Amino acid sequence: MTRRGLASLGIGLALLSSGCAGLITGKEPAETTEAPPARTASGQVHAEKGRAGLVIAAPHGTSDAATDVIGRDLAKQSGFGLVVATGYSQLDAEGRRYNVNRPTEGVPGAAVRLEVATAP
Repeated sequence: MTRRGLASLGIGLALLSSGCAGLITGKEPAETTEAPPARTASGQVHAEKGRAGLVIAAPHGTSDAATDVIGRDLAKQSGFGLVVATGYSQLDAEGRRYNVNRPTEGVPGAAVRLEVATAP
């Protein structure tokens, strides 16, 4: 195995073991607090606090089939934090959807270079 392969394997095992740490018996469960969803112009963002290390995100929880459900299940099983954005699938007059994971708007299926900056 090459040096790069060994490094990748080591990093992968470290991430896997830290992700599974919440599933090991005898460990204290992570404290989770559920915040009320934050409302914005056309949707809402729901966040749940979890243990340190990673945050599971579902940036298009409404329009991408079941990503919100998958994200919630993963967060519950792993103990990591969760952020789910829902309700942002409505298109504006020009056919653009608000991108919750980057500050641009674009038409689904169009080239990325045609995206425009989101107004603050």
